Amino acid sequence: MMSYGIMGVTTTPEIGHHRQPWVRTTTLQEWMEYQKAVSYYAKALTFPTKSLSAFAGLAYTYHLMDDFEAAINYYHKALWLKPDDQFCTDMLTYALESICQITARRKPGRGLLTATGGVTC
Repeated sequence: MMSYGIMGVTTTPEIGHHRQPWVRTTTLQEWMEYQKAVSYYAKALTFPTKSLSAFAGLAYTYHLMDDFEAAINYYHKALWLKPDDQFCTDMLTYALESICQITARRKPGRGLLTATGGVTC
C-alpha cells in the first residue's frame, strides 16, 4: 500500500483520498500549478474540521506565488491551531522578512508594521 504525505498528513489512495484534496497539492506545487493547489486547499477548508495542513499548505502555496500578505494571513491561521508549529513559525518569519525587503525597496527609509504590532523593517 503506497502512502502520500504533505506537511504531516499521510493518507493512502485507498483510504480517504477523496476526502483530503490537499494531499494532491504537493505534486501541484512541484509542477507550479499554484492556482489548482489553492483551489484544493480552499476546498479542504470548507470541511467542518479545520486542518493545520490545509492552512499551512495554503500559506505555503501563496508564499511560492510571492503573495506574501496572503501567506502571512494563512500562516497566522495555522499557528492559531497549533502555536508551536515550527514549519509555520519559520515560514511566517521568512514571509515577513520578504515583505519587509520588498517594502524597503519600494519606499526607502520606511518600514512595515504588521497587524501584530511586533515586526518592523
